[in-house]
Amino acid sequence: MDGLRLTVDVSRLNDQLKAHRMTTPEARRSIRNGLAAAGRIIRNEARANLKTVSGKHGIINYAPLLRFVKLKVYNNGTGVRIDILGGSTRRQRASLEKKGIKDLGYVLKFFDLGTKERYNRRRNNRTIYPKRYTGYIKDSGFFQKAVKSKQQEAQDKLQGFIEKQIERIARRR
Repeated sequence: MDGLRLTVDVSRLNDQLKAHRMTTPEARRSIRNGLAAAGRIIRNEARANLKTVSGKHGIINYAPLLRFVKLKVYNNGTGVRIDILGGSTRRQRASLEKKGIKDLGYVLKFFDLGTKERYNRRRNNRTIYPKRYTGYIKDSGFFQKAVKSKQQEAQDKLQGFIEKQIERIARRR
């Protein structure tokens, strides 16, 4: 899926930053916090949709998978990434291993996009049936549905979230 683009009124934000005489780190922090708040709308909807995904034998055990619907604000503050692709770093995998948690992030892609019919090759080729049918996963589209349903809400609230963060940081000073 192509990236989702949300826009804000930059001139209005700049005027507000100047009015509060914010330093560059404070401005960056307020923008990052506002972007994260807007991204959480979509992430939370994706997590809610994951709870309704059903597998071969009914509803899947979604609890260990919720942590792998991730949100990351870019360091330069230009955007947010919300994904289900797994891509854990070595440090994250080591941390999960210490806690006794399996890194199951890669499975979410299969539940979202589905799989085609799969077969396993048997080790003993002397049998009548050389391949064993192992099934398929039906696509649920839980992540795409979350993006489509909450895209407009995130766009509408993004400007307000950033302005609220600017006001919050200005009050703390």
